[in-house]
Amino acid sequence: MAFENSELDQQVINDNKEIYARISSELTNASSEILVAASWFTDNELFDILLLKVSTGIKVELIIADNQENEKLDFSLLTAKGAVVIKIKNVGYGMMHQKYCIIDKRMALHGSYNWSVNARKNNHESIIATDHKATVESLITNFYNIKAKANAILAGLEPPIAEIPASLVKDNKPIDNTLVIKSEYEKVLDSMIAAEVSSFNRDGLRKQGYDRSEANNGDHNVLNKALDTLYNGFINDIDVIEDKKRRLLAKIDEQKTKLQSQLKDKNDSLIGNCGTEFDVSKENLNNKIINLKAEILINQSVVNDLKQNKIQNLLKKIDEVEEAIRLSLTAFTKPGIKWLELITTIIFALGLLVYL
Repeated sequence: MAFENSELDQQVINDNKEIYARISSELTNASSEILVAASWFTDNELFDILLLKVSTGIKVELIIADNQENEKLDFSLLTAKGAVVIKIKNVGYGMMHQKYCIIDKRMALHGSYNWSVNARKNNHESIIATDHKATVESLITNFYNIKAKANAILAGLEPPIAEIPASLVKDNKPIDNTLVIKSEYEKVLDSMIAAEVSSFNRDGLRKQGYDRSEANNGDHNVLNKALDTLYNGFINDIDVIEDKKRRLLAKIDEQKTKLQSQLKDKNDSLIGNCGTEFDVSKENLNNKIINLKAEILINQSVVNDLKQNKIQNLLKKIDEVEEAIRLSLTAFTKPGIKWLELITTIIFALGLLVYL
């Protein structure tokens, strides 16, 4: 049963068969990207669709829980074709319990439905299918936050605190961590500078300017001098001495070094993950090459067997049949004399002769 909202392309679906049909349809029609977060993934039919889509060049990223149930499908088949598959271990009593997917950054399917055979055939489930922009962007942000934390833990680093905005996730391109760290760096600098200038007596400066204007009845001829006086007062209030500037620069350098180190660690982690995925892909390709070579040898053996045995036997049988035909054509057996017919013919001939 589905309920539609006329203002959005949005449905609430609570029938298992309809849920599966909708997920299957959205995956099949995906044209650029598929993001999946599923705590349990054992449905081989949905797996085959993902395998087909990644084979056609569609970007596929998958986050699943690292549990025994999720060992039933061979996810290395996906990574071998270029998909990203991340398995997340339980932390204490907590686990990765998400159940959603985002198609082409336009449609989100989110609810209780696990991507399992049991969910498709037995359970009572419900999902929301929506193209609501804020919802879709929120789930994309959630997906890449989970991914970033998982990669950080895998690399032995502290999980990042800041969220990765969905606006930084470009179509079919990896997240530029430089933009994220740059944004954080700018925020830190702003806060540090704000802390240094927070002690300015703005009310005093405002009152001084007002008093100056009032004393001169707003005369524009003394406006420049008044502004100079205000400026000098402002500079005196700032009191930026060399030691204070050195301390501020030291803080900036410290923060810069810290963020550079964080960026390096993240990049090293990404490089490590790419290397691991490359090694897995290489191993899978080598295994496929070995299997193909084995199949070639088997096929060659079958062909040789056909040539040496079955074809020879068939040729031999053909020769035997041809010989039998030849013998049947050359062999001729004289027919036996039929005396009754012969005597009857002779008597008839003699009778005819006498008559004549």
